Amino acid sequence: MRTGWDSDNLNAVDLAKRCENAGARMITVHGRTRAQMYAPGIDYKTIAEVKKAVKIPVVANGDVCDGESAKYMLEATGCDYLMVGRAAQGNPFVFEEINAYLKGESYTPPTLEERFSVLLEQVKLLH
Repeated sequence: MRTGWDSDNLNAVDLAKRCENAGARMITVHGRTRAQMYAPGIDYKTIAEVKKAVKIPVVANGDVCDGESAKYMLEATGCDYLMVGRAAQGNPFVFEEINAYLKGESYTPPTLEERFSVLLEQVKLLH
């Protein structure tokens, strides 16, 4: 779900409670309204309010594109999990980067050769 339809209709907390009462076992919240689409800026506060309002796990989504933004999302919302969307489309290695950052480990980006190898494998799988 998103935080709401627009800034006048932020209903994520109510909707999350209804979903939980109906039997949902996990909820994903994208930190923007429908009207905002992909506009910059995430509403961390509403995601945090959803997390506080339900007992089931909450997945936070929106603008998670590297280790630093992942850590900030976790800390700002108290969410249980993260979802990475558009950032993974052009960089499937972003998950390794995020995991390393969250563990306090160093991360070395893949070489051009490694990137090309993954690209070829993806093309083969798509074919």
